[in-house]
Amino acid sequence: MELMFVPDISLFSGGVNHCHTVVEYAIGIFTINVTFSRRMDRVKIHLASDLHSDSHGSHFQFTREADLRILAGDVANGSWLMREGVPATSGPAIAVLGNHEFYGVDLQDDRDRLKSVFGSAGFTVLDRDVLELGDWSILGCTLWTDFNLYGSPERARLEARAAISDFRHIRDGGLVLAPERVTELHETDRDWLDQELCARDPSRCIVVTHFGPHPRSTHERYVVGPVSYTHLRAHETSLH
Repeated sequence: MELMFVPDISLFSGGVNHCHTVVEYAIGIFTINVTFSRRMDRVKIHLASDLHSDSHGSHFQFTREADLRILAGDVANGSWLMREGVPATSGPAIAVLGNHEFYGVDLQDDRDRLKSVFGSAGFTVLDRDVLELGDWSILGCTLWTDFNLYGSPERARLEARAAISDFRHIRDGGLVLAPERVTELHETDRDWLDQELCARDPSRCIVVTHFGPHPRSTHERYVVGPVSYTHLRAHETSLH
């Protein structure tokens, strides 16, 4: 397996024999062009994440040719997306929702509206969903976190509640999002991924999540602290 990571997101494939990545700097974020090859077949991916378009008031658009285009979360705050939309794309394109997509909106009540925003631009939102692309299965979900990276989930939840803005800016069924609810969302996403991966040939699967699936998926500067608590999961299970 090869792991490729940009700030909060992860994309990985099991049984990949070759992986080539090209990193370019665009609009203040990293985009990655990834080519997966297995035997004689391959899929070329153009991936962008953590664009936070609302912070600079401009949109990112894909320009490179690719078999699959991916927006892997935190395109912008949800309230901004509802107003400004997402630039249209062509060809196979998917998106997964990050935590910032729910800023200013409700995680439960506005989820379908957010999906419609991406859908109207040509993106299929993978929210515990699978896209079949040729011989490849693309699995996608947010993944969230279990707060158990360092074996002290209760302490991590307390620190995250105080330090992370998710727990001030995201509503969940009319209430402020709670860390305990995030753990529930993580467990649901994790169980779904485990089930789907066990039912498929992992060498033909590409998994896209916004939150990192493994402790090694964070930069060393964020190894300790609330950022790691809220952006990583602790256990590998079928994701390793």
